[in-house]
Amino acid sequence: MDATKSLFVKISKKNEASWSLMINGFVKNDCFEEALAIYHEMYQNGSTPNDAAVIGAITTCAHFGVLGLGREIHLSLNENKIQLDIILSIALVDMYAKCGCLEIASSLFDRIEKKNLGLAIHGKASECLKLFFHLLKDGLCPNSLTFTGILFPCAHASRLKEGKDYI
Repeated sequence: MDATKSLFVKISKKNEASWSLMINGFVKNDCFEEALAIYHEMYQNGSTPNDAAVIGAITTCAHFGVLGLGREIHLSLNENKIQLDIILSIALVDMYAKCGCLEIASSLFDRIEKKNLGLAIHGKASECLKLFFHLLKDGLCPNSLTFTGILFPCAHASRLKEGKDYI
């Protein structure tokens, strides 16, 4: 990320894409402090975040358990004209749950129209399984895509026995 950051610093006119790429690059490399620093720098420069930048910042808030900033970002979505899509909704649910606000997390989760496990399989088998249990508890009947969504993260996390228990 050092080489990427040095290139980023040289960009004279940073846009939504360059900001969000840096924020999410740091998040993907577990450099959460740097991700928040870039997010704050983006605001200080008068740039408006896009949905990708917001998702990266919310993910960072979830990692650190920073409820105040996460809530502030959530409340700014309308102001920044960012639509609450399923990916952003899941990031918010994760952030509120990790910050101990389970009622808010549950309320947001209940408002998600399409609960798609395929979005939760990026190396997060535990989160995927929790979502699956929540779906079952809500009385939803899993289909073949749902089962694929369960088996894939279980396989990546060496939890195949757990995955087989659901089919």
